[in-house]
Amino acid sequence: MLGKVWVMITKKKKWNIQFIGGRVLKTGIAVFLTAVICRLFGMMEAFAVITAIVTLEPTAASSIRKGAQRLPASIIGAALAMGFAYVFGPSPMSYTLAAVFTIFACTKLKLQDGTLVATLTAVAMIPVSEGHYFYSFLERVGTTTIGLSVSTLVNLTILPPRFSTLIAERNETLFTNTANVLKQRTDELLEQGSDKKNSQYLFRNLQKDLEKSIQLSYYQKEEMRYHKRRNEKDKRFFTFEQRQLHLLEKLIYHFSQLYSIDANNLDLKENERNIVQETALSIAVILEGQHFHIPVSHYHLIDELDELFWHRRDEVEEDITPKKHQHRFSEDVILLFTLLSIHDELESLEDLHHHENDEDKA
Repeated sequence: MLGKVWVMITKKKKWNIQFIGGRVLKTGIAVFLTAVICRLFGMMEAFAVITAIVTLEPTAASSIRKGAQRLPASIIGAALAMGFAYVFGPSPMSYTLAAVFTIFACTKLKLQDGTLVATLTAVAMIPVSEGHYFYSFLERVGTTTIGLSVSTLVNLTILPPRFSTLIAERNETLFTNTANVLKQRTDELLEQGSDKKNSQYLFRNLQKDLEKSIQLSYYQKEEMRYHKRRNEKDKRFFTFEQRQLHLLEKLIYHFSQLYSIDANNLDLKENERNIVQETALSIAVILEGQHFHIPVSHYHLIDELDELFWHRRDEVEEDITPKKHQHRFSEDVILLFTLLSIHDELESLEDLHHHENDEDKA
Protein backbone atom coordinates (compact mmCIF):
# COMPACT_ATOMS: atom_id res chain seq x y z
CA MET A 1 0.00 0.00 0.00
CA LEU A 2 2.72 2.46 0.85
CA GLY A 3 5.60 2.06 -1.55
CA LYS A 4 6.70 -1.53 -1.46
CA VAL A 5 10.11 -3.07 -1.88
CA TRP A 6 10.11 -6.07 -4.15
CA VAL A 7 12.71 -8.81 -4.14
CA MET A 8 13.06 -10.64 -7.44
CA ILE A 9 14.42 -14.17 -7.28
CA THR A 10 15.16 -15.69 -10.65
CA LYS A 11 15.71 -19.41 -10.73
CA LYS A 12 14.37 -20.90 -13.95
CA LYS A 13 11.14 -19.12 -13.08
CA LYS A 14 10.53 -15.58 -11.86
CA TRP A 15 8.89 -15.14 -8.52
CA ASN A 16 7.60 -11.80 -7.22
CA ILE A 17 7.99 -11.68 -3.46
CA GLN A 18 6.54 -8.80 -1.51
CA PHE A 19 9.37 -8.30 0.95
CA ILE A 20 8.28 -5.39 3.08
CA GLY A 21 5.66 -2.65 3.04
CA GLY A 22 5.82 0.92 4.28
CA ARG A 23 3.75 0.26 7.38
CA VAL A 24 5.88 -2.75 8.35
CA LEU A 25 9.03 -0.68 7.87
CA LYS A 26 7.62 2.12 10.02
CA THR A 27 6.69 -0.39 12.71
CA GLY A 28 10.26 -1.66 12.77
CA ILE A 29 11.66 1.86 13.04
CA ALA A 30 9.21 2.76 15.83
CA VAL A 31 10.06 -0.40 17.78
CA PHE A 32 13.81 0.18 17.42
CA LEU A 33 13.68 3.84 18.49
CA THR A 34 11.34 3.06 21.38
CA ALA A 35 13.60 0.29 22.67
CA VAL A 36 16.71 2.49 22.38
CA ILE A 37 15.11 5.38 24.30
CA CYS A 38 13.86 3.07 27.06
CA ARG A 39 17.30 1.45 27.31
CA LEU A 40 18.93 4.88 27.67
CA PHE A 41 16.63 5.71 30.60
CA GLY A 42 16.98 2.26 32.16
CA MET A 43 13.29 1.45 31.68
CA MET A 44 11.72 -1.87 30.69
CA GLU A 45 11.33 -1.90 26.90
CA ALA A 46 8.57 -4.49 26.51
CA PHE A 47 5.61 -2.32 27.52
CA ALA A 48 6.77 0.62 25.42
CA VAL A 49 7.35 -1.61 22.39
CA ILE A 50 3.88 -3.18 22.71
CA THR A 51 2.36 0.30 22.86
CA ALA A 52 4.38 1.45 19.83
CA ILE A 53 3.25 -1.53 17.75
CA VAL A 54 -0.43 -1.19 18.61
CA THR A 55 -0.42 2.60 18.17
CA LEU A 56 0.85 2.57 14.58
CA GLU A 57 -2.31 3.19 12.55
CA PRO A 58 -2.78 3.45 8.76
CA THR A 59 -2.66 7.25 9.03
CA ALA A 60 -0.95 9.77 11.29
CA ALA A 61 -4.35 11.30 12.03
CA SER A 62 -5.61 7.99 13.39
CA SER A 63 -2.48 7.57 15.52
CA ILE A 64 -2.94 11.01 17.08
CA ARG A 65 -6.67 10.61 17.64
CA LYS A 66 -6.42 7.13 19.14
CA GLY A 67 -3.24 7.97 21.03
CA ALA A 68 -5.21 10.61 22.93
CA GLN A 69 -7.36 7.76 24.26
CA ARG A 70 -4.64 5.16 24.73
CA LEU A 71 -2.48 7.20 27.09
CA PRO A 72 -5.15 7.84 29.77
CA ALA A 73 -6.48 4.30 29.28
CA SER A 74 -3.03 2.84 29.93
CA ILE A 75 -2.62 4.99 33.05
CA ILE A 76 -5.95 3.68 34.35
CA GLY A 77 -4.96 0.09 33.57
CA ALA A 78 -1.60 0.48 35.31
CA ALA A 79 -3.18 2.05 38.40
CA LEU A 80 -5.81 -0.69 38.69
CA ALA A 81 -3.22 -3.43 38.20
CA MET A 82 -0.99 -2.08 40.95
CA GLY A 83 -3.95 -1.60 43.26
CA PHE A 84 -5.14 -5.19 42.89
CA ALA A 85 -1.58 -6.54 43.05
CA TYR A 86 -1.07 -4.69 46.32
CA VAL A 87 -4.23 -6.26 47.81
CA PHE A 88 -4.15 -9.79 46.35
CA GLY A 89 -0.54 -10.17 45.23
CA PRO A 90 0.31 -11.82 41.86
CA SER A 91 -2.70 -14.14 42.08
CA PRO A 92 -5.36 -15.20 39.55
CA MET A 93 -7.76 -12.81 41.30
CA SER A 94 -5.45 -9.86 40.55
CA TYR A 95 -5.29 -10.72 36.83
CA THR A 96 -9.05 -11.16 36.60
CA LEU A 97 -9.99 -8.00 38.46
CA ALA A 98 -7.36 -5.90 36.67
CA ALA A 99 -8.60 -7.02 33.25
CA VAL A 100 -12.32 -6.71 34.03
CA PHE A 101 -12.15 -3.33 35.75
CA THR A 102 -9.80 -1.88 33.11
CA ILE A 103 -12.23 -2.83 30.34
CA PHE A 104 -15.16 -1.51 32.38
CA ALA A 105 -13.42 1.81 33.12
CA CYS A 106 -12.35 2.34 29.49
CA THR A 107 -15.88 1.64 28.28
CA LYS A 108 -17.49 3.99 30.78
CA LEU A 109 -14.99 6.76 30.06
CA LYS A 110 -15.38 6.24 26.27
CA LEU A 111 -11.74 5.23 25.82
CA GLN A 112 -12.54 2.19 23.67
CA ASP A 113 -9.56 2.72 21.36
CA GLY A 114 -7.27 2.37 24.37
CA THR A 115 -8.91 -0.71 25.89
CA LEU A 116 -6.57 -3.27 24.31
CA VAL A 117 -3.34 -1.48 25.25
CA ALA A 118 -4.63 -0.70 28.73
CA THR A 119 -5.68 -4.29 29.41
CA LEU A 120 -2.40 -5.73 28.12
CA THR A 121 -0.50 -3.24 30.25
CA ALA A 122 -2.55 -4.08 33.33
CA VAL A 123 -2.17 -7.86 33.23
CA ALA A 124 1.49 -7.74 32.13
CA MET A 125 2.47 -5.44 35.01
CA ILE A 126 1.31 -7.72 37.82
CA PRO A 127 4.08 -10.37 37.70
CA VAL A 128 6.94 -7.85 37.31
CA SER A 129 6.03 -5.29 39.97
CA GLU A 130 7.97 -7.14 42.74
CA GLY A 131 6.36 -5.09 45.50
CA HIS A 132 7.48 -1.69 44.16
CA TYR A 133 3.97 -0.77 43.18
CA PHE A 134 4.16 3.01 42.94
CA TYR A 135 7.52 2.93 41.15
CA SER A 136 6.18 0.32 38.70
CA PHE A 137 3.16 2.52 38.05
CA LEU A 138 5.30 5.56 37.25
CA GLU A 139 7.58 3.49 35.03
CA ARG A 140 4.64 2.11 33.04
CA VAL A 141 3.26 5.60 32.52
CA GLY A 142 6.67 6.66 31.22
CA THR A 143 7.14 3.69 28.89
CA THR A 144 3.62 4.03 27.53
CA THR A 145 4.18 7.72 26.84
CA ILE A 146 7.45 6.95 25.04
CA GLY A 147 5.83 4.22 22.91
CA LEU A 148 2.90 6.42 21.96
CA SER A 149 5.03 9.47 21.18
CA VAL A 150 7.64 7.65 19.11
CA SER A 151 5.05 5.68 17.14
CA THR A 152 3.01 8.80 16.35
CA LEU A 153 6.08 10.83 15.30
CA VAL A 154 7.34 8.01 13.06
CA ASN A 155 3.91 7.69 11.45
CA LEU A 156 3.77 11.45 10.93
CA THR A 157 7.25 12.00 9.47
CA ILE A 158 8.49 8.77 7.84
CA LEU A 159 6.99 7.49 4.58
CA PRO A 160 3.69 9.39 4.85
CA PRO A 161 1.06 7.30 3.06
CA ARG A 162 -0.05 8.43 -0.39
CA PHE A 163 -3.45 6.93 -0.95
CA SER A 164 -4.32 9.09 -3.98
CA THR A 165 -2.38 6.92 -6.43
CA LEU A 166 -3.90 3.77 -4.99
CA ILE A 167 -7.39 5.28 -5.20
CA ALA A 168 -6.76 6.19 -8.86
CA GLU A 169 -5.72 2.61 -9.67
CA ARG A 170 -8.72 1.22 -7.84
CA ASN A 171 -11.06 3.67 -9.61
CA GLU A 172 -9.84 2.46 -12.98
CA THR A 173 -10.47 -1.14 -11.97
CA LEU A 174 -13.87 -0.25 -10.52
CA PHE A 175 -15.02 1.35 -13.77
CA THR A 176 -13.96 -1.74 -15.73
CA ASN A 177 -15.70 -4.07 -13.28
CA THR A 178 -18.79 -1.86 -13.35
CA ALA A 179 -18.94 -2.23 -17.13
CA ASN A 180 -18.63 -6.02 -16.84
CA VAL A 181 -21.42 -6.21 -14.27
CA LEU A 182 -23.70 -4.08 -16.46
CA LYS A 183 -23.14 -6.27 -19.52
CA GLN A 184 -23.69 -9.47 -17.58
CA ARG A 185 -26.77 -8.27 -15.71
CA THR A 186 -28.37 -6.90 -18.89
CA ASP A 187 -27.84 -10.25 -20.61
CA GLU A 188 -29.47 -12.00 -17.65
CA LEU A 189 -32.49 -9.71 -17.77
CA LEU A 190 -33.03 -10.02 -21.50
CA GLU A 191 -32.59 -13.79 -21.45
CA GLN A 192 -35.60 -14.71 -19.32
CA GLY A 193 -34.99 -17.55 -16.89
CA SER A 194 -31.28 -16.81 -16.67
CA ASP A 195 -29.78 -17.15 -13.17
CA LYS A 196 -28.67 -13.83 -11.69
CA LYS A 197 -26.33 -15.37 -9.09
CA ASN A 198 -23.23 -14.97 -11.25
CA SER A 199 -23.55 -11.22 -11.78
CA GLN A 200 -24.88 -10.74 -8.25
CA TYR A 201 -21.65 -12.19 -6.86
CA LEU A 202 -19.65 -9.77 -9.02
CA PHE A 203 -21.88 -6.89 -7.96
CA ARG A 204 -21.35 -7.63 -4.25
CA ASN A 205 -17.60 -7.68 -4.79
CA LEU A 206 -17.96 -4.37 -6.61
CA GLN A 207 -19.75 -2.88 -3.60
CA LYS A 208 -17.03 -4.15 -1.25
CA ASP A 209 -14.29 -2.69 -3.44
CA LEU A 210 -16.12 0.63 -3.51
CA GLU A 211 -16.32 0.68 0.30
CA LYS A 212 -12.57 0.04 0.53
CA SER A 213 -11.86 2.90 -1.86
CA ILE A 214 -14.11 5.24 0.12
CA GLN A 215 -12.19 4.27 3.27
CA LEU A 216 -8.88 5.06 1.53
CA SER A 217 -10.32 8.41 0.45
CA TYR A 218 -11.19 9.14 4.06
CA TYR A 219 -7.64 8.21 5.12
CA GLN A 220 -6.12 10.52 2.50
CA LYS A 221 -8.36 13.40 3.55
CA GLU A 222 -7.22 12.93 7.16
CA GLU A 223 -3.56 12.77 6.12
CA MET A 224 -3.77 16.10 4.29
CA ARG A 225 -4.54 17.84 7.57
CA TYR A 226 -1.05 16.92 8.81
CA HIS A 227 0.86 17.27 5.53
CA LYS A 228 -0.23 20.69 4.30
CA ARG A 229 3.00 21.24 2.39
CA ARG A 230 1.88 19.02 -0.44
CA ASN A 231 1.66 20.98 -3.66
CA GLU A 232 -1.53 22.01 -5.38
CA LYS A 233 -1.06 19.37 -8.07
CA ASP A 234 -1.30 16.56 -5.48
CA LYS A 235 -4.36 18.14 -3.90
CA ARG A 236 -6.05 18.59 -7.27
CA PHE A 237 -5.26 15.00 -8.22
CA PHE A 238 -6.87 13.72 -5.02
CA THR A 239 -9.92 15.96 -5.48
CA PHE A 240 -10.35 14.66 -9.03
CA GLU A 241 -10.16 11.01 -7.94
CA GLN A 242 -12.50 11.72 -5.04
CA ARG A 243 -15.09 13.14 -7.45
CA GLN A 244 -14.71 10.12 -9.69
CA LEU A 245 -15.25 7.92 -6.66
CA HIS A 246 -18.42 9.84 -5.79
CA LEU A 247 -19.76 9.29 -9.31
CA LEU A 248 -18.84 5.61 -9.06
CA GLU A 249 -20.87 5.43 -5.88
CA LYS A 250 -23.88 6.90 -7.67
CA LEU A 251 -23.42 4.53 -10.62
CA ILE A 252 -23.29 1.48 -8.38
CA TYR A 253 -26.39 2.72 -6.56
CA HIS A 254 -28.25 2.81 -9.88
CA PHE A 255 -26.93 -0.66 -10.68
CA SER A 256 -28.58 -2.00 -7.53
CA GLN A 257 -31.95 -1.18 -9.13
CA LEU A 258 -31.21 -3.74 -11.83
CA TYR A 259 -31.32 -6.47 -9.19
CA SER A 260 -34.81 -5.49 -8.06
CA ILE A 261 -36.14 -6.38 -11.52
CA ASP A 262 -37.67 -9.80 -12.16
CA ALA A 263 -36.62 -10.83 -15.66
CA ASN A 264 -39.74 -12.98 -16.04
CA ASN A 265 -41.94 -9.88 -15.70
CA LEU A 266 -40.26 -7.95 -18.50
CA ASP A 267 -42.49 -7.41 -21.51
CA LEU A 268 -40.22 -6.00 -24.20
CA LYS A 269 -40.58 -6.57 -27.92
CA GLU A 270 -37.64 -7.76 -29.96
CA ASN A 271 -36.72 -4.30 -31.27
CA GLU A 272 -37.06 -2.86 -27.74
CA ARG A 273 -34.77 -5.55 -26.37
CA ASN A 274 -32.23 -4.64 -29.04
CA ILE A 275 -32.35 -0.97 -27.99
CA VAL A 276 -31.78 -1.93 -24.35
CA GLN A 277 -28.98 -4.33 -25.27
CA GLU A 278 -27.19 -1.83 -27.51
CA THR A 279 -27.54 0.99 -24.97
CA ALA A 280 -26.13 -1.14 -22.14
CA LEU A 281 -23.23 -2.23 -24.34
CA SER A 282 -22.55 1.38 -25.36
CA ILE A 283 -22.51 2.44 -21.69
CA ALA A 284 -20.11 -0.39 -20.88
CA VAL A 285 -17.74 0.64 -23.68
CA ILE A 286 -17.70 4.24 -22.40
CA LEU A 287 -17.04 3.07 -18.83
CA GLU A 288 -14.09 1.02 -20.03
CA GLY A 289 -12.59 4.02 -21.84
CA GLN A 290 -10.02 6.27 -20.20
CA HIS A 291 -11.66 9.64 -20.87
CA PHE A 292 -15.36 8.63 -20.84
CA HIS A 293 -15.99 10.29 -24.18
CA ILE A 294 -19.63 9.91 -25.23
CA PRO A 295 -19.95 9.46 -29.02
CA VAL A 296 -22.85 10.77 -31.09
CA SER A 297 -24.05 7.21 -31.74
CA HIS A 298 -24.60 6.78 -28.00
CA TYR A 299 -26.79 9.88 -27.85
CA HIS A 300 -28.93 8.44 -30.66
CA LEU A 301 -29.44 5.29 -28.58
CA ILE A 302 -30.35 7.38 -25.54
CA ASP A 303 -32.92 9.31 -27.58
CA GLU A 304 -34.53 6.02 -28.63
CA LEU A 305 -34.42 4.72 -25.07
CA ASP A 306 -35.93 7.94 -23.73
CA GLU A 307 -38.76 7.79 -26.25
CA LEU A 308 -39.39 4.16 -25.34
CA PHE A 309 -39.39 5.05 -21.64
CA TRP A 310 -42.10 7.70 -21.97
CA HIS A 311 -44.14 5.47 -24.25
CA ARG A 312 -44.07 2.65 -21.67
CA ARG A 313 -44.71 5.10 -18.84
CA ASP A 314 -47.84 6.41 -20.58
CA GLU A 315 -49.06 2.85 -21.13
CA VAL A 316 -48.82 2.15 -17.40
CA GLU A 317 -50.72 5.36 -16.58
CA GLU A 318 -53.53 4.40 -18.97
CA ASP A 319 -53.88 0.95 -17.39
CA ILE A 320 -54.30 2.33 -13.85
CA THR A 321 -57.91 2.58 -12.68
CA PRO A 322 -59.14 4.20 -9.44
CA LYS A 323 -60.61 0.92 -8.16
CA LYS A 324 -57.65 -1.27 -8.94
CA HIS A 325 -54.27 -0.98 -7.24
CA GLN A 326 -51.34 -1.27 -9.65
CA HIS A 327 -47.68 -0.38 -9.53
CA ARG A 328 -47.01 2.87 -11.35
CA PHE A 329 -43.61 1.58 -12.46
CA SER A 330 -43.55 -1.69 -14.33
CA GLU A 331 -40.39 -3.80 -14.59
CA ASP A 332 -39.88 -2.44 -18.12
CA VAL A 333 -40.10 1.17 -16.95
CA ILE A 334 -37.68 0.55 -14.06
CA LEU A 335 -35.13 -0.98 -16.43
CA LEU A 336 -35.38 1.89 -18.91
CA PHE A 337 -35.29 4.54 -16.17
CA THR A 338 -32.20 2.93 -14.60
CA LEU A 339 -30.30 2.96 -17.89
CA LEU A 340 -31.22 6.61 -18.44
CA SER A 341 -30.05 7.44 -14.90
CA ILE A 342 -26.74 5.70 -15.57
CA HIS A 343 -26.37 7.78 -18.74
CA ASP A 344 -26.80 10.96 -16.68
CA GLU A 345 -23.82 9.90 -14.54
CA LEU A 346 -21.81 9.25 -17.71
CA GLU A 347 -22.39 12.85 -18.77
CA SER A 348 -21.15 14.00 -15.36
CA LEU A 349 -18.04 11.84 -15.79
CA GLU A 350 -17.37 13.27 -19.23
CA ASP A 351 -17.76 16.83 -17.91
CA LEU A 352 -15.40 16.04 -15.03
CA HIS A 353 -12.70 14.80 -17.40
CA HIS A 354 -13.14 17.75 -19.77
CA HIS A 355 -12.76 20.15 -16.86
CA GLU A 356 -9.64 18.32 -15.64
CA ASN A 357 -8.08 18.38 -19.12
CA ASP A 358 -8.77 22.12 -19.43
CA GLU A 359 -7.02 22.76 -16.11
CA ASP A 360 -4.02 20.68 -17.20
CA LYS A 361 -3.68 22.78 -20.35
CA ALA A 362 -4.04 26.06 -18.47
